[in-house]
Amino acid sequence: MFSKRFRSAIAASAMILVVLLLGACKSRSYSRPPGLLNLGEVKTLLFEKQHIADKAILLYRDDQGWSALSTRSTYSGCDLTYQDQILLDSCSDSRFAHDGRVLRGPASRPLPWFGLMYKDNRLFVDTGEKVDASYRFTTPEIEKAIKELRRKLAEDDSARGVKIPQILLGEGDQSGSELDQFAEELDELSGSEVTKMTDQAVKPY
Repeated sequence: MFSKRFRSAIAASAMILVVLLLGACKSRSYSRPPGLLNLGEVKTLLFEKQHIADKAILLYRDDQGWSALSTRSTYSGCDLTYQDQILLDSCSDSRFAHDGRVLRGPASRPLPWFGLMYKDNRLFVDTGEKVDASYRFTTPEIEKAIKELRRKLAEDDSARGVKIPQILLGEGDQSGSELDQFAEELDELSGSEVTKMTDQAVKPY
């Protein structure tokens, strides 16, 4: 039989261990290392909301410009699964809203918004620059190119009977077979004047 003093010491040690483990779990966090993520050509990034899974970025665009939300968990460091209403951390079961808010723990820190930059017709996310959710990025060159691209696509639509999905015009979400069908039809235009016009209209810094 263990003495009463020995049993008390064991119980106290176990309590301290539990407190330490709970504290470590609660304080666990992850921050993305600084770097540039190439999201692709501007003409492919016209959606209102576009989850770029291989970059772990949820890209938004409105009439003020682009904004980029990280979709990598601030708790586990795992890439989040995009769902209609939430962003799910399958590693810890944490859940985040599409605006970065924590909906369910153990995560406690919201997802960060990152700055953006533009070069050579491409949009980049700077994970070393955290910004406010109200941040928007655009340039006159980008807006001019998009306006011209939409006009040209609309002309091609009328002339060739190609139906332009609303999501490509900056309206709606990136889903549905309509986009798949359009992608096949757009293949015929990929080497045409549309591409040349975009390359000329969007000038790198």
